[in-house]
Amino acid sequence: MSNTDISKLALKIFSLYVIVQVLLAIPQFFQAYVMLSNGSEYSSVRWFMIISVAAVALLLILSVSIWRLSNNTAAIMSKNAESSSPHISEEFVLSILGIYLIVYGLTRTSVVATSAYFSAHSADDINYDLTQSAIYIAVYIIAALIGFSLIIKSKGWSSLLKKLRAAGT
Repeated sequence: MSNTDISKLALKIFSLYVIVQVLLAIPQFFQAYVMLSNGSEYSSVRWFMIISVAAVALLLILSVSIWRLSNNTAAIMSKNAESSSPHISEEFVLSILGIYLIVYGLTRTSVVATSAYFSAHSADDINYDLTQSAIYIAVYIIAALIGFSLIIKSKGWSSLLKKLRAAGT
């Protein structure tokens, strides 16, 4: 197998991973919805469902687009293989890591936001739960932002890694 075939296979496996993560997040949203709607008179349950469905839909769209773009990415990599630097594979791996961090950050943010919403409407001691949830949400958003940075500035991250490797020798 060539590097382009391995890259194409890796992107397709990652796309399947994203689909599995989305499917695993659906029962958590449903459970939170059932817990919120039982015996409550909150008018924001409708907004909760809209946000949950939008999060699942966006992640499914991301997964399908990764699957479809795997062929294009492999073709682009094979065209640029002769004229590019040997660090293109490192930049590609950093971009894949960025996609992973985006998916991980967005799915975990939605799950933590769901639990924070539920704890705000049902818990007696709200301050601790909301503070802890706010910290988790901030960390997952930072992870997603780092993922965006890894995709957009993969050359910069690659050069930073090269400088760090040279500094240790």
